[in-house]
Amino acid sequence: MLILLSFILFLVAILIALGTNLYKSRYKKTSFEKQITDKIDTFIDTVEEQQLTPENHFTLGELYHFGKFGKNKSSHLALVEYNKVIQTTNDVKLKGKTYMNKAKIYEELQPINISNILDNYLKALECGFEESILCIGKIYMHG
Repeated sequence: MLILLSFILFLVAILIALGTNLYKSRYKKTSFEKQITDKIDTFIDTVEEQQLTPENHFTLGELYHFGKFGKNKSSHLALVEYNKVIQTTNDVKLKGKTYMNKAKIYEELQPINISNILDNYLKALECGFEESILCIGKIYMHG
């Protein structure tokens, strides 16, 4: 009986030690993520508008669209950045990705404006993004 009790206490001590190490590793990870998020926020806040390439605008649009790296989701700011990409780039592939993302934003907005969604999917198709056909098909299938 005494041996069993000693063994159980030994197991509890091991579990407590493992739990402490897991907590420390998680704390380090969140601390690292916080540092990265802070650096990205600082970078975004200090970039001047003239320095941004269409690729930079696309990246900013994705940050706002999906709420990446601690940025709050903002459909309006994402659309502003995506529109800048479309106006400034000659890269057809980048335009296609941008139209796809714009269509996805319009699908999330209320009230739904189906003509904006379909227009952007069709423009993405013109840029070579065949997956937009699938998205259009899903719209017609599910209403």
